[in-house]
Amino acid sequence: MNFKNLIFFILPLFCFAQESNIVITGEAKISYQKFGRGFPVLIINGGPGMNSNGFASLAALLSKNNTTIIYDQRGTGKSGLKNPTHSEISIENLVEDIEKLRVVLGYDQWIILGHSFGGMLAYAYAAEYPERIKAMIQSHSGGMSLNNVEKFDITKRLTESENDSLVHYSLMVQSTPGNSNLMKQRAKYLAKAYLYH
Repeated sequence: MNFKNLIFFILPLFCFAQESNIVITGEAKISYQKFGRGFPVLIINGGPGMNSNGFASLAALLSKNNTTIIYDQRGTGKSGLKNPTHSEISIENLVEDIEKLRVVLGYDQWIILGHSFGGMLAYAYAAEYPERIKAMIQSHSGGMSLNNVEKFDITKRLTESENDSLVHYSLMVQSTPGNSNLMKQRAKYLAKAYLYH
């Protein structure tokens, strides 16, 4: 990498970060940075076990139209942990750290962008706090744990008529495999059921 490219990646770290702070949540100190102004976008980095430094350039880029937030997950980077045990580093605690960060920052809702493991963590957060997410962006994320499925009721987003249509087209797709028209009709109702905007 030449010097010019290095400056391109490092400069946003120094020029655009508006706020760098610590949030205390239980046994953890969660370090975060805020960039820009506008509707909040939380960027959850991958790992697990990595800090958020690699996402500072993306946060700076997205901060042209939004407030972007990156944070070090508990026990990584500048986010200290008094007692780094399995019970302290759990998905449940990582989810609660995100929620505590939202509360401290004073946002009713935010957009979540999860990368890799961060996307899986975003799914877990959405399962616990769906009303706090305006939209979710997944980047190279793994699948959602089936343990969370029972917490979702996709039919809540559909009217009674739409739910009937979803059931109808799902049965038709099963009885007539490969029919692209039926699959498109079913997909139309599935999209409305699953997509949260």
